Amino acid sequence: MSRLGLCIRTAVWGCVLALSSVIGHGQEVSGSISGTIEDPTGASVKGANITLTNIDRGQDVRTLTTNGAGFYTATSLPLGTYTIKIVAAGFQSSSVTSLVLHVDDKLTVNQQLKVGSSDQNVTVTADALRVNLEDAAAAGLINGTQVRELVLSTRNYEQLLSLQPGVAYTGATDQIYLGPTNPLGGANTVAFSVGGQRTSANNWTIDGADNVDRGSNLTLLAFPSVDAIAEFKTLRGTYSAEYGRSAAGQVNVVTRSGTNQLHGSAYEFFRNDILQANNYFNNLTAAKRPPLRYNDYGYTIGGPVVIPKVYDGRGKTFFFWSQEFRRVITYSPVALYVPTAAERTGSFPVAICGSVSSGGTCNNAGTTQLTAISATAQAYLKDIYASAPLPNPAAGQDLHQYTYSGRNVFNDTQEFVRIDHAFGQKVNVFYRYLHDSIPTQEPFGYGSGSTGLPGVQNTQTKSPGTQQLGHVTYVINSKLLIDGGFFGRILSVKGEFGYWVFEGDWQTAQRPSWNYRKSEGGGIILDMLCHWRYVLDGLFGKVESVSCLGANFIKQRWDESGKPYAADCDDAAFATFQLQGGITHDSRIIDGVPPPDWICSWLRVGVSTNARASSRAFNEDVSSWRVKIRKSNCIRKT
Repeated sequence: MSRLGLCIRTAVWGCVLALSSVIGHGQEVSGSISGTIEDPTGASVKGANITLTNIDRGQDVRTLTTNGAGFYTATSLPLGTYTIKIVAAGFQSSSVTSLVLHVDDKLTVNQQLKVGSSDQNVTVTADALRVNLEDAAAAGLINGTQVRELVLSTRNYEQLLSLQPGVAYTGATDQIYLGPTNPLGGANTVAFSVGGQRTSANNWTIDGADNVDRGSNLTLLAFPSVDAIAEFKTLRGTYSAEYGRSAAGQVNVVTRSGTNQLHGSAYEFFRNDILQANNYFNNLTAAKRPPLRYNDYGYTIGGPVVIPKVYDGRGKTFFFWSQEFRRVITYSPVALYVPTAAERTGSFPVAICGSVSSGGTCNNAGTTQLTAISATAQAYLKDIYASAPLPNPAAGQDLHQYTYSGRNVFNDTQEFVRIDHAFGQKVNVFYRYLHDSIPTQEPFGYGSGSTGLPGVQNTQTKSPGTQQLGHVTYVINSKLLIDGGFFGRILSVKGEFGYWVFEGDWQTAQRPSWNYRKSEGGGIILDMLCHWRYVLDGLFGKVESVSCLGANFIKQRWDESGKPYAADCDDAAFATFQLQGGITHDSRIIDGVPPPDWICSWLRVGVSTNARASSRAFNEDVSSWRVKIRKSNCIRKT
């Protein structure tokens, strides 16, 4: 390949770099399907056409051609039910139907074709339960039907996490509520231990966007309605390198999108004190049953975007809207001690110490009537106890005991919308908006627990949250795909470029041999950094400085005539660019070919490796350069 061709490929790749901010790193929100096509003798079928159709959307998502080994792979596919159609000259057509693709799935679909006319078709129904043959990840899936239909006391999907093996809930209460606190006065921490790890070591995402309050790593930022969730998967261990930051579980929630059919729902979950029994302490003091008002209602609607006589988005543009209203009033029983009316005037039923020496001993024999009350005590009586009620003890209780029910108000109005659009088979995009209001009233004070004086510690708070996400998947060709999303302000940018160049021994190299000879002006640093320059300048900010580490991983290659030669210049570069506005850009440029079963990991991790060099250490013959950035044109040399 010429430098001009490689330059163009690099520019296209750079235009949709995976963006990385301190708010979060994008995780997988899709799935992949791959496999091998063989003839009746077990030989590979090269050039077979593979069409993947998403039945839910009525859309041909990807069209592929098998390589020389009969292998095909389609990554970053939208979730849903698929049909795979395989057509090859000289063979009967084959279709695999009812193939369900879930989040983070890596499905393997191999087929053996029968000799015959392509007009003949063999249809196979996919197994409902499929074994993951692509990696060793320990994962558990909760699908949308389970999320919506299983009983949840607070309609919070987090509760379902404990249904999976290796997950233990360590919280003190089952009130896993929305927002930072719950009606019992405690913090809404996600106290789940996955695989015996710390509860703060989990990573929670929504559509790949970070959803963890990084102040404590124990509370979440947004709480999508269970009716707006398509499914979520928990990766408990041995997951791929794209999941960084957290050492325990990876909880990946995927929101619902519209389909090619218009669907909707409406619901209400209702609780009331007329259906409740009174609690023990209220019965003890002959108090009435406290009121309970729990109304959780909402609706959803989704389908294709169709504007009569204006736009027909069936098969390409879809929407999903969800709105949920929570109106919750609960009462928490509290038993505490308050002074009697007489004690508030200084009169006590038993003798007390009215004066204490500096040594802590009583200066008198005790008194039942205080005549001198300190200024501090008077301030407490005026500001605190003047608003506190008098005791209401039951028979046999302490005369200072006061029992009452504190009124909690926990409301929320949530809006959720998602728009998906397909620009043919090359580009798929979606935008998602999620907003919570969460106004609350706490009878015992915000974050103060479950006890306090009525009328003294009451607080009212609002905990609104808004999350927006844009996501794009761009299929450049059958070997190069870009999948990225962004939310928040850009603080740093990370880009990786890897071109699968064979060494030339058993497969002809795609680039000329001079690219790997130092004496002929080869080297990936001089070749590629100039191209990163105009990509970064145009998208994120002017480049102010750069430092670069180069490496020569593959020492021997074969030239155009099939003769071996010493490859003595850099074939990998690891650069850090400082841009205007305080933005940093980390770039990896790798020139090498991985074996087929390593391609996905290689692209995500950015490690240069091939079948013979996979065990080589990265400190082998590594040199360092400081490069001065300058304008440069791409020169074609063949």
